[in-house]
Amino acid sequence: MNRRTTVLIAASAVLLIAITATVVGVGRRRPGDLISPRDAYDMIIDRTAVLVDVRDRSSYEELHLAGAILVPLNQVGANAARLAELDRTLIIYCSCPAEETSSAAAIELISRGVEDVLVLRGGVRGWVESDLPVRLGSRR
Repeated sequence: MNRRTTVLIAASAVLLIAITATVVGVGRRRPGDLISPRDAYDMIIDRTAVLVDVRDRSSYEELHLAGAILVPLNQVGANAARLAELDRTLIIYCSCPAEETSSAAAIELISRGVEDVLVLRGGVRGWVESDLPVRLGSRR
């Protein structure tokens, strides 16, 4: 095989991968996907997302992510419509090591038709380890 043929084959392969990625939506976020703390923070700064803390009130008051609103897991379903009205991506977080509570909240919201929902990878710990802002005490 000559060099030109090798280059054409390589270029064709790259083009095929790009087309496939576009068609199947590779790189696009789906409802309930995980998002890194840094990407979440960028969305908060851009005002395209809001943080939703699904822990209990005492955990929230002890420490929460800057700008987060409190909607405990047992109140997520009842507040789905209100959260959807925020017209921003909802980034759900908890303090569970494997995001169990935030994933449950995301599933509840998605089941109620709220699909612009992501789950913060690492929850509170991931945010703190990324050296992102937190608040102590209740949000006023």
